[in-house]
Amino acid sequence: MGGQMRPALAWCDAQQGVFALTQPQGQGRQAQLLEWQVQRGSLNQQPPSAVTLQDTDAGAGQVYQPFAVTAGLRRGQPGVVRSSNVENVQDPAYRMTRISAFSLGTAEHRCRYVAQAAFLGVTAKRTVIVWENGGKATYATRTFDGTPGVFVQGGVSPANVRLNSPQGFTGLYTWTVAGGITYHLDLRRNELAVRQRGRTVLRESFLAYSVSTRVPMNVTPTTKETP
Repeated sequence: MGGQMRPALAWCDAQQGVFALTQPQGQGRQAQLLEWQVQRGSLNQQPPSAVTLQDTDAGAGQVYQPFAVTAGLRRGQPGVVRSSNVENVQDPAYRMTRISAFSLGTAEHRCRYVAQAAFLGVTAKRTVIVWENGGKATYATRTFDGTPGVFVQGGVSPANVRLNSPQGFTGLYTWTVAGGITYHLDLRRNELAVRQRGRTVLRESFLAYSVSTRVPMNVTPTTKETP
């Protein structure tokens, strides 16, 4: 709350916006539904809704997490989070659990899952994807306003950071391209920054993200809330 990061039960990067369920609190399985809608090419946060999680149901390769919206913007609407019980982190062949869709009322929002990503996150303006292999990272974006994203290979982490996370996503990478442009992903600061010849031309905070492997203690799959 108050702009701080907190663990999420599940979240979804959909074409219409971003949806997230916080981890439940207490014995009553109370949680919050957070929602950012795409408006004029940017994500805008909507008032949160209180929800009560119900019993999960598995079948036909899917796990269904139903919930009831008890207060807030979507009060009275039924909801379901659909995830894969095949493509999930219980199987070492998959780096993340696939969240397939968030259903709210009569609408189903399909999540734009990215296979084998080491990192998947969203800022107010774009989705950020990182693949990592053998200490090298590839960076890609897709924007919410429909303008072209970027694709950059050869990202690296500082040597001392790699030593502390020899088998995992470090959360700190830099990519350099022609024109003196550098892309910086820094989860310690929860930000994406772009600099050109030493001048910062873009700085954005993450609203939600997931990481696929062990990272420093203060970095977990999270959502970000604002008052």
